[in-house]
Amino acid sequence: MFIDLRQAQNPSGLSLQDYALSFCGHPLDDRGKTAVNELSKRSATTHTIEYDGRSMAFTIDGEQADTPDLLNMVASATNEPIALETTTLGFVEVLLCSRAARGQTATLDCLYVEPQDYRRSHDPHLLAKRDFELSGEIVGFRGIPGTTKMLNDRRTQKYVFFLGYEGARFRRAFTDLEMLKGRSSNVIFGIPAFKAGWEMDSIANNVPIMRDEHVSAVYFCGADNPRAAVEILSTTYDSLQPSETMFVAPIGTKPHGVAAALFSAQRPDVGIIYDHPSRSPARSTSVGQWHLFSVGDFG
Repeated sequence: MFIDLRQAQNPSGLSLQDYALSFCGHPLDDRGKTAVNELSKRSATTHTIEYDGRSMAFTIDGEQADTPDLLNMVASATNEPIALETTTLGFVEVLLCSRAARGQTATLDCLYVEPQDYRRSHDPHLLAKRDFELSGEIVGFRGIPGTTKMLNDRRTQKYVFFLGYEGARFRRAFTDLEMLKGRSSNVIFGIPAFKAGWEMDSIANNVPIMRDEHVSAVYFCGADNPRAAVEILSTTYDSLQPSETMFVAPIGTKPHGVAAALFSAQRPDVGIIYDHPSRSPARSTSVGQWHLFSVGDFG
């Protein structure tokens, strides 16, 4: 697998192609609406997919669906270009679509649009000014159908956390998953961040948890760079001993979540740890940089 990265101030600078099939989520802000509109104009068929972390079920165009339905949709566009609008799709939807598209498409393009700014916490306390109001209700860390691997205290396991601005999600992992306590974890920060200064928000919100838990290695790669993120995951995976298993927790930036989804789709022996947050409405303001991640050799 290789990932070609393109970015521009507007979609015309990305040289988007025409797609036989695209998958989108429900837009919650300006950038989501703009991205879905742009991709829909370029797609012969567009479907809206949504996963419910509480019921562990997903819908396609508002209708209850299952994995065979998704596979059949992708099969209808075999060897044709397919696109994922990852600004609006959640991590699980990106993962399910990536698994379905693996080996079936000539090109898998992932579109992502940065926010110009995120909505900040209204808490007047000084430390709260580093908090972004990105998530509403969080279901908690639980499995994803078809990707669940058992946490096991009888085997050596390596954990890789992609970290973002919500330190509470990182802390909750050690509360929800008792097996993590006392285990070593690697963490990956999105640095450089989307905007200068945002990296300090991420570090400040996560360092207290890192001090309390066992973090064996800290990595940095661009918040908008899934290719570099896949390289770090691949290095960790290649270092595994035959008796070891690997788990990835994509609770950082969306491009890093795309990396985790693509990586996991190619390596079903890698487990996923995810907490299924609901995304807050109007979580960002205006439209920032446009990104296109074109995935090749995705077999």
